[in-house]
Amino acid sequence: MVFITPDSLQDTLAQTVKARRIVLQMTQREVAERAQVSLSVVRKFEQTSQISWASLARLLYVLELASPLLEGLDTFMNAVPDSMDEVLALKAKKPRQRAYSPRKKS
Repeated sequence: MVFITPDSLQDTLAQTVKARRIVLQMTQREVAERAQVSLSVVRKFEQTSQISWASLARLLYVLELASPLLEGLDTFMNAVPDSMDEVLALKAKKPRQRAYSPRKKS
């Protein structure tokens, strides 16, 4: 498991949005217009990683990143047990394995 801080998550999102914008050959102005946010919001996000959730959602939608993000979240949520009973059932299915080495005869 990779440890991610809130700041590194924001930085990664900003870098991903910028990279996607460049791949789609869109200017910051074009993204801002399509997302119906100000140009300064896009610039600030790409430079400082600071953005409101509403503006980020608009950028992700325009850059076609919303669906992959939601699919990733859905996959993650489906991997998480819904109840303690499921956790216990998973634990019961996997008996603990101990290291085994045959005893040497003396």
